[in-house]
Amino acid sequence: MNFFSRYTTDLIRSSRQQRIAASLVLATGFFSSCLQAESWLFDAGFVVVARQQQWLEIEADQQLLPLFVAHYGNWQFGTTESNLVSYRWQFPQQLSLQLGAGIRDLGYGAKTQARRKYSQASVFNGYQLPDPEAVVNVALKWHWFSLQLGHQLDDEELALQAKAGVQVPLWQHERGANLALLLEARYLNEELAQRLYGVDFDNQDLTVGRPYFSAPGAVNSAIALQFTYPLTRQWLLLATLSAEQLDKKLQASPLVGRDRITELLLVANYRF
Repeated sequence: MNFFSRYTTDLIRSSRQQRIAASLVLATGFFSSCLQAESWLFDAGFVVVARQQQWLEIEADQQLLPLFVAHYGNWQFGTTESNLVSYRWQFPQQLSLQLGAGIRDLGYGAKTQARRKYSQASVFNGYQLPDPEAVVNVALKWHWFSLQLGHQLDDEELALQAKAGVQVPLWQHERGANLALLLEARYLNEELAQRLYGVDFDNQDLTVGRPYFSAPGAVNSAIALQFTYPLTRQWLLLATLSAEQLDKKLQASPLVGRDRITELLLVANYRF
């Protein structure tokens, strides 16, 4: 286990106390927003996702998903960035902090997906799918830079993902349309990497080519182009093309057939 992994694990060992503290912070924010008598705002629309996953012998899949997010003051309710509920603090100098909780489901055959795509490879015969996990997420943003931490809400498991990124503006139109480049490093600690890419002893099957595999902590790199176009004051169109390169240590997993994940995301959003 490297220094970063040891430091991160030690930092969140007191998970029960942290959950209590996080709950108090969320409750404080909620009552503060209520006192301010904020009004509700809603985002509704649809999302088109075309994705090529990294798993062995799996075809690209496409999905049409509904979009609905509710905002009340600094509160947000909806499935964004693995959050079902979140609270955001805005500080001077374009600094913001967001604390939220939700569901993370990144493994093969994600159980929370409406239309799951399965591989035809025999290596997945009898494979026990990883379960979704409840997570707490913290996001810090300052100007172009962002840092996100998400770890499981469990006293025994400390599955952690950390993302550090920069969003570079490439083009800006006076009416609000813009094009941006996103660069990101995504760290998975040993517990999360094992859950997604590893094969435990009780999940191995040599007859289908699925031997035991211990996945180490790893860092994936990602790049994306994002185009935003405000069609009207209420309608917003968003298109994102992204690619995530798997760490070579994860590419050695018997479950992996491609060295990257590619995705096209199209969003039509109406705010009212």
